[in-house]
Amino acid sequence: MITGENGILQKATEAKEQTGIGQEKEIVALAYNSALAKKINNGDSTAVTAGDLNAELVDQGASAEDGDNQIIVTFENEHKYSIDSKSNIEQYTPPTFPLAEDILITNSSASVDSEKSPYVNYIDKNGNTILCRVLYDSTSTSTDGRIEIISANSLTSLFFGYDDEKASISELAYTGSKLDENSKKAIASYNRAITTLNEKAEEYLDVNGIADRARCVGSSPKNPTDIFGMYSNSVSYYSSYKLNNLYKNTDNSYVADFGQMNALDLREIGENYWLASRYVYVSSDNRNDYLRIRYVYKGMSSISVANVIHLWPRSGTGDPINTAEIRL
Repeated sequence: MITGENGILQKATEAKEQTGIGQEKEIVALAYNSALAKKINNGDSTAVTAGDLNAELVDQGASAEDGDNQIIVTFENEHKYSIDSKSNIEQYTPPTFPLAEDILITNSSASVDSEKSPYVNYIDKNGNTILCRVLYDSTSTSTDGRIEIISANSLTSLFFGYDDEKASISELAYTGSKLDENSKKAIASYNRAITTLNEKAEEYLDVNGIADRARCVGSSPKNPTDIFGMYSNSVSYYSSYKLNNLYKNTDNSYVADFGQMNALDLREIGENYWLASRYVYVSSDNRNDYLRIRYVYKGMSSISVANVIHLWPRSGTGDPINTAEIRL
């Protein structure tokens, strides 16, 4: 019968496989014993190494390498054998590790913090360990399935305003004469805020590690770069003072991160920290403009805004610098 023939063929295949394994183990044993004998003859009492074995396996279609307290011999057919400290030779199966998407799972309904958002130790490019939490798992539509972790605490401070060293007036396309130098510097700082925050986050990225990018919290998970347009207003002084298209418009890039942090109870860290998101506020009488960067204020459930500059367009003056922590 066909079933019987299949059974016979299967048994024959298994027998051939076992014969091959036995032959390979014999090759490994002979190579090991030969290497050991040479050491003894030379008065060398040290253990046989992978290098010693490789000298014996040159013509055997196999190579040896050091493993975890053992030597691993691999044949050209990918069969592997281990030799332990007691010279035992066994078939070797490499250890398997769970995939990140199988263990880095968020659960907003969980009652235990670590089940809501697992803890992860991230090693930055300087070898420092940063305690993180999982913000998005592989099922997230906000990241298109990208797993993202967020630092559990703030990492450093950043300043915005006219003393911002990253800001340059040369980047400001201002052709008017109403604004003073500090105001122009503050606007340049505001315009560059998302880029400045993301660049600071990238300083912690180990390009040879598990992560392929870093961004500041509050930037868009799908595209953290600054892609937002310029602000304009139809009131007359915007034209006369040449303020149209001078500074970046309001964006809502923070919404995804802030909502997810709230869902997983990750928002509160006991410190104020920036969100990579801007906000233009114009007073109801159209006499005052506030260029703001959003941040999370400690102890509050809502988002706050920091005035990078308070513009009185008719006088052209600006507020001083503002500072908060950065979290990636």
